[in-house]
Amino acid sequence: MGSGNDKTKIAPDQRKPRTDYWSEGPADVLRAVGTGPSGLSETEAEHRLQSHGFNQLPAQRTSWPRILLRQFKDPLIIILLVAAALSGFLSDANTAITIIVIVVLSAFFGFFNEYRAEKLVEDLKRSMSVRTLVTREGKSREIDARQLVPGDLVSFYVGDIVTADVCVIESKDLESN
Repeated sequence: MGSGNDKTKIAPDQRKPRTDYWSEGPADVLRAVGTGPSGLSETEAEHRLQSHGFNQLPAQRTSWPRILLRQFKDPLIIILLVAAALSGFLSDANTAITIIVIVVLSAFFGFFNEYRAEKLVEDLKRSMSVRTLVTREGKSREIDARQLVPGDLVSFYVGDIVTADVCVIESKDLESN
């Protein structure tokens, strides 16, 4: 290997993401992410969107069999199933059948409510558009938060949702919880 002073140029898309920006000054951070005080150009932002993709978490879709299976992980349901098995083993078939019917009905209603709630949340996420204020080419404008790319300069105000992982370059009375 080299003397430690050897520098290998790596294309921006091949760089490993850094996590130590907190130890850098604002000018160094801007330089490291390939932007400046006026933000990215629209062309560069489009290029980064193509190479990095949308600013969104991967969809965590839960299948209906998994939702149904979750209904039987409840400790009370497990206790009832054990009680039904014991009742059946002790020749009390009526009690065992009654308990099993109660468990199945409980699982059905729990599944139905949870499945419907998951669908509502998915629909809400699809219909909701979070906007954020970004500076590109020296001009601030609102864009869909999904369009944010690494190197964008983002402004937040009181009550705003922080829509991406960001490095705070400048703040006034910043509070978070």
